Amino acid sequence: MRDGRLAAVIDWGCAGRGDPAIELNAMWGYVPASASDVYREAVGLDEAAYRRARGYALAPAISGWTYYRETAPEISRGALETVRRLVASLG
Repeated sequence: MRDGRLAAVIDWGCAGRGDPAIELNAMWGYVPASASDVYREAVGLDEAAYRRARGYALAPAISGWTYYRETAPEISRGALETVRRLVASLG
């Protein structure tokens, strides 16, 4: 905001570009939970990258869950399962 008016917009959509944590994104939505530890170890990233990866995975999972609820319920259910896995990983 500048002088009470919108002056700029930051699009955070590609904020993770170049971050190796993106390599863990597949773990949340595509790799079975039973294999996620093996996948994480094979990628070889540290705990900080693992934590960032959770954040990168959360936004598209929430968007997919809500956006596809009526038009593609199977995609919505998959996205909801990803959200659940992410939340469970916090405990």
